[in-house]
Amino acid sequence: MSKRMKDLAFQFRVRLLNVEPMIWRRIQVPAQFSFWDLHVAIQDAMGWLDCHLHAFRVRQKYKRRPLEIGIPLDEWDGEVVSPGWEVSISDHFTEPGQAVEYEYDFGDGWKHELLLEGILLKEEKIQPTVLQSARTCSMVSTCCRRGCKT
Repeated sequence: MSKRMKDLAFQFRVRLLNVEPMIWRRIQVPAQFSFWDLHVAIQDAMGWLDCHLHAFRVRQKYKRRPLEIGIPLDEWDGEVVSPGWEVSISDHFTEPGQAVEYEYDFGDGWKHELLLEGILLKEEKIQPTVLQSARTCSMVSTCCRRGCKT
């Protein structure tokens, strides 16, 4: 990890797809976070309990299938999942405007768009922070209703 990454923060807009009215959060996290750390920050921001599997799907140039990052299980149907705790978000987010899919709860299929809005210089040690939000997630799922914090 370069010293430069330690001085940066990433600002994301997390939007739950296929839900009306729109549910979203704007969060800032340290640039040196892994995808596992980002998953935990999203769970906290949405008020969920982390009681289901998840995956980030990163579109790759010149490849049909996205790179899947999450919790590796037995390989199924040729799918390989990279361990989220081993992959840095700064390896895949390099400029504002990049987006990846984040799916939480494969049974219910809560898909999110995770959009990198900005790369910022951080003034001090930053903790994952929710800057803005719209709507609570309490109407979305049983898991959410039990644990919604917003």
